[in-house]
Amino acid sequence: MTSPAATQSPFDLPASPGPSRASAQRPKTRDDELCQGSDGQETVSDNAQSTEPTVDITTDGGRRRRRRRREGVAALWHKWNPALTLENSGSVARDHLAVERTFLAYVRTSLAIASTGVALVQLFTIASTSNERLQKYTRPLGATIIIIGLCTLVIGVVRYFTIQSLLLKGLYPAARMVAVAIALALCAIIIAVFGILVGNR
Repeated sequence: MTSPAATQSPFDLPASPGPSRASAQRPKTRDDELCQGSDGQETVSDNAQSTEPTVDITTDGGRRRRRRRREGVAALWHKWNPALTLENSGSVARDHLAVERTFLAYVRTSLAIASTGVALVQLFTIASTSNERLQKYTRPLGATIIIIGLCTLVIGVVRYFTIQSLLLKGLYPAARMVAVAIALALCAIIIAVFGILVGNR
């Protein structure tokens, strides 16, 4: 009588051993997170199945903002370019040279006003030795006149670049308010100095 082990077919597979202690204690990895369905088939997660390209809206908006910023800087550089070269046709050179002479006139006017302020401070300081009431008008009047001179220089610089940019478009801005403002400032200086000198005799 043969034993059960002797009647076993050579084609029969041995029984699979159970999971070892090392594999049972091994932590799950990303590959082990494949879930199985109710029928025992493995299903891949949605992240692995989705292969469609995604558009980053934040990156696209940042690119547009950077492009607009570069275009704004380029337009500002083109407007305030110090190395501007123009074609000398018609009265282009004559017009721009006239603008430069006008700017130099603003510079001379601002220097004259500031020098007047310094001279009045020195004059009132000398005169205050005999008349102490002039001492309280010396510094405020001199500082006011010097500030008016600086404002005249700033107006000249702004008007120079404004006229130059408009001449490139075939336009010219007439100076009305600027002339009235400078005239009123000079009249106020003259009236203030005359009033101080007459009132403190």
